[in-house]
Amino acid sequence: TPNGRAKNEGDPLNDRKTHNRLLGIITCFTRNHPPFAERSYYEQLTQIGKNLGVSVVVFTPKHINWGARQVRGYVYDSTLKQWFLRQTPLPAVIYDRCFYLSPSHYKSYFPFVQKLRQDPQTELLGVPLKGKWQLAELIKHSPKLASFFPHTVRYVKPQDALVFLQKYNTLVAKPSGGSHGRGIVAIFQKAENGRYVIIGRSRQNAPLSRQFANLQQTLTWLHRFIGGTRYILQPYLPLRTPNHLPFDIRVLMQKDERQTWQMTGMAVRTGSPSSLTSNLHGGGKAEKIVPFLKQLSFDKQAIRQIEQDIRTICEQLPPLIEKKHGRLCELGIDIGIDSNARVWLLEVNSKPGRQVFRKAGEREVYLTAIRRPMLYAYALLKDRQSR
Repeated sequence: TPNGRAKNEGDPLNDRKTHNRLLGIITCFTRNHPPFAERSYYEQLTQIGKNLGVSVVVFTPKHINWGARQVRGYVYDSTLKQWFLRQTPLPAVIYDRCFYLSPSHYKSYFPFVQKLRQDPQTELLGVPLKGKWQLAELIKHSPKLASFFPHTVRYVKPQDALVFLQKYNTLVAKPSGGSHGRGIVAIFQKAENGRYVIIGRSRQNAPLSRQFANLQQTLTWLHRFIGGTRYILQPYLPLRTPNHLPFDIRVLMQKDERQTWQMTGMAVRTGSPSSLTSNLHGGGKAEKIVPFLKQLSFDKQAIRQIEQDIRTICEQLPPLIEKKHGRLCELGIDIGIDSNARVWLLEVNSKPGRQVFRKAGEREVYLTAIRRPMLYAYALLKDRQSR
């Protein structure tokens, strides 16, 4: 039954040998039915898996019976177009799609995910990155990549922000572990009256704007806003189109069935003129990259250099992170281009979305972006069978 009271006797999914033909997707459960986000993505993965002889079970790491090495999770029936709650063996290969809404949410899942990571009989498609500060530390190992990365410091006290403002006149404060543009704020000083302006997005991802008469009030507000969350500071970069829309380029790098890195695609995200970021979750739009680059009013040589720099970042970054951090299956790399045609590496996401390609009308790229994690999982499962 859809609510899962069906028994599993004689169920092929409950057969011990299934362990090596099963991809587990771990996720944070919600109050919906079925109780997780990204349902259509998992339905598509199930369909692709079916053609390869791989079943998919979606479960929370909190619902593992370690004694029996079994999980209670959701399995999609593509004929009935319904999700069913089932008992299955603990899958050998796990795809981590847990998204944490707050530090306390993360802490409530951490011991369960950690136990799974440390289990010698299971492997993760990729080990998630820990946050923006970790990226800043990893980048230092490559002088070439470091040249694309903005100056980054950890925020500990108001003095850190003061030093930054004295050096750059602006700053951007970002939560180290955040995503979707939540909790990012920028500080500027108005030339005409010396007042300090703060714009950005709240933790709930609502637009935010403040003004203060002096620096002391500004730094006090920032310190209170950051609270106990880990934050980094970077200079504000003027990453806007000629008609003043904030934009960035999302590049999706993924491993394929040969377990090698491939560039799946690129698309542009633009925000509204009053917005700080171009994030789709903050109301941004998606566009195809080639026509977009043409409208940036750079000459052909500058465009060629931009393309070369993007290639350099995408070729060098995934292997560097894997070497220092551990296995990855995919990376969303966010790249900015400033008004001087300088390329910046803004952010790296080890649990990227795919919707930007669908919204940009890049249907083939979107479908490849969905297929590749399953093809990579299939390759790992095949490796296990031959051991």
